[in-house]
Amino acid sequence: MPTIVEVPPTKWSLIEWRNTQNEKPQENDRVLIILGRDVLAARYCHGEFFANNWTRAHAVRAWSPWPKAPVA
Repeated sequence: MPTIVEVPPTKWSLIEWRNTQNEKPQENDRVLIILGRDVLAARYCHGEFFANNWTRAHAVRAWSPWPKAPVA
């Protein structure tokens, strides 16, 4: 016998990766970056991506805006 489950409507934030050459984030935005095979949390300041205690991240392949938590 099937069980009826009511799921509340939820808005989700999908991660959409963007090219670093075509689009840039706003100044001081929190972002996710792909660096090599790793995904790191970073900030975009003065035209550069910074991660890991403000270490400049070179060779960033893609970036995404910081994801937003689901809203119930």
